[in-house]
Amino acid sequence: MNSTISFKNRNALGFTLIELLLTVSIIILMLGLAVPAFNSAMRGNAPLTGATEFANSMGLARQRAITSRNHTALVIAPLTLTTTNQIVPAVSYAIMEKTNDTTWIYVDRWQHLPNGAYFSAPTGPTALFPFPDDINTEGPQPLLSYEFMATGELVSSTNFVVTEGVVMNVAGTWEVASSNLNNTITGIVYKTTGVVQVEQ
Repeated sequence: MNSTISFKNRNALGFTLIELLLTVSIIILMLGLAVPAFNSAMRGNAPLTGATEFANSMGLARQRAITSRNHTALVIAPLTLTTTNQIVPAVSYAIMEKTNDTTWIYVDRWQHLPNGAYFSAPTGPTALFPFPDDINTEGPQPLLSYEFMATGELVSSTNFVVTEGVVMNVAGTWEVASSNLNNTITGIVYKTTGVVQVEQ
């Protein structure tokens, strides 16, 4: 019995090296065009994302004050504060609780606004808090705070503003290197209820 073996053209079984290189080149070109646009979109969304996350943290601080029956505070490290490189001023915040009516302790880690956003108006009521951590390595510092009483009411209220921009360490001082004031989010904080309304 005779059997005939037929071979197909090798080119029909796969890609040539030129076709493969051309495909890879097109993919790289498309990625090169897409990544900057994606980064720009992410920077543009950073203020809204940051303001929303900060508002959520404020809600957590208020809830803790009510459940623990102790004063709690959401504190912000301002631009003017000189610290170690572990904490980035104007973009960092943390929840603290007052125990024994005198001592503030951290109940959460420091959190940061997304890259491309910073607190552009970190002004308002301040109090002395251990900074940058509860070991007091830098000693108590006057930090902007949103302090909640056991009833959930704010001791005093001030709005916050998050703006698109970049904060950098220049010669040992943290400064706003670039800013887009057209992309600013304002958080309106109501003293009695502690509710935060985020507005563009």
